[in-house]
Amino acid sequence: MTIVWDQMHLVGGPLVAMLAAYLICPKLIQWMTAWKLLDAPDGVRKLHGRSVPLAGGFSVLFGLLLAIAAGLLVQQSIIQQKADATFVLTFSMVCVGITLLGLQDDRGRLRGRQKLLGQTIAALVLTYVSSHFERLEFLDMHLELGFMAVPFTVFWLVGAINAVNLIDGVDGLATTVGGILSATFAVMAFQTNHSLEAMIGACMAGALLGFLPSNFPRAKMFLGDTGSMLIGLVLGVLALRTSVKSQATLALAAPLAVLSVLIFDVMMAILRRKLTGRSLYSTDRGHLHHRLAQMGYSPTGVVLVIGTACLICCATGIASIQWKNEWIAIGGSSLVLACSVAAKIFGHTEVGLLFQRLLGFARSFFPSNGTYTPGAHAASQLQGTINWKPLWIRFLDVGDTLDAIYLEFHINSARLHEHYHASWTRKTHEASDTLWKLTIPLVFEGQVIGRLALHGTHESAIAGQMSREMVPILKAIEPIEKAVTESIEKSLHPQTVSASEPLAVAQMN
Repeated sequence: MTIVWDQMHLVGGPLVAMLAAYLICPKLIQWMTAWKLLDAPDGVRKLHGRSVPLAGGFSVLFGLLLAIAAGLLVQQSIIQQKADATFVLTFSMVCVGITLLGLQDDRGRLRGRQKLLGQTIAALVLTYVSSHFERLEFLDMHLELGFMAVPFTVFWLVGAINAVNLIDGVDGLATTVGGILSATFAVMAFQTNHSLEAMIGACMAGALLGFLPSNFPRAKMFLGDTGSMLIGLVLGVLALRTSVKSQATLALAAPLAVLSVLIFDVMMAILRRKLTGRSLYSTDRGHLHHRLAQMGYSPTGVVLVIGTACLICCATGIASIQWKNEWIAIGGSSLVLACSVAAKIFGHTEVGLLFQRLLGFARSFFPSNGTYTPGAHAASQLQGTINWKPLWIRFLDVGDTLDAIYLEFHINSARLHEHYHASWTRKTHEASDTLWKLTIPLVFEGQVIGRLALHGTHESAIAGQMSREMVPILKAIEPIEKAVTESIEKSLHPQTVSASEPLAVAQMN
């Protein structure tokens, strides 16, 4: 039997994991329903039409650990040294821990910083037992990490956990992507003679395949954070351990190519939130799967498109190892991402925002008359069809009248599928104690959908008369607030608008 397993462990392990995950799913659905651990629609962020059981990650965990245990019992030679045994034991315990952490988040009992702390602790534990590289290698360049080896590993693992967590927004997407990437790392580990990692990757792919029938559109069960964080952790570990070369060197090109779609989605989210003045912990509907859904793709179509992009990037990673040429990995994955931006599928708006910000920074070095010229402000339609530009122009006129130094017009509503951001900054040398700042939330049907921000300066602020100055400012902004509501109502109920009535805000073609 050992001989058979020696030839078939990359098939037998995934088979055990797949059957275990598949068979436990019906029971998990019953238990989660009984315990009322359900993801219920709220009409704001969660727009699915029914309550769905959460914590599907437990089925993936069960299949993964059972398959690893079975594989090690039958094929004990996979454990070649004591460090491998320590790693497997620690890895299994951390997988259980991260799944339980995800359970607490699914139950709504964790704040963002608490979840991040738990993820960091899990990454630190795994780094302590498995980090054994001292330098990075990327396109023939070498970087000695030294004491930065541990922070780099922790950052990598936490990043991988959250990358999968962010993409888990469509039925079956994180499960499918996780399965493709796990199988790819299994192949890469086989290519580089990492038998233990090959087995873990194959078992993870099998467990996700077993869960997929319950998670594929229309899902009977969601992964929840229990599953997405588990998948991210396993992928992060495999990416590192399958890429370690001799002399404690980590070859980055192949794992970066394999994970490039996830990394790109995270990078664009950071850009989008940073450049629109929001917290990195805030949520939005600007991720890759959201963009594809806005373009008319069904949930199944979204999974197929993103899955195909991941497959192409994974193929470049495998090819780069096979032919020992890192440029294949970097070039192939970069081409996929560049096509996404150029075709305006994803990333085009974020790159445009960055370009506008850099252009504004460059212009700040040159003399300016302080007027509202077309190139002096940044505006981007990140999501939706309402043309917000006329309102932004009206707000610019208000700011010009009030001699403002900064204006911001921001709309972000998952329910309305609208996301627009525009800002303008005047170069000023005013002392900070003469500046005033006003931020007004925009509300539609009892929900905050955005904000108007206006900063200015006035000598009367020093004299304590700023309260008087606020009266004309608020009166000037009031029509903008009213126009926002009217624009949304006209978008939602266009049949109620008379054909002869001039629209303040027209629909974009």
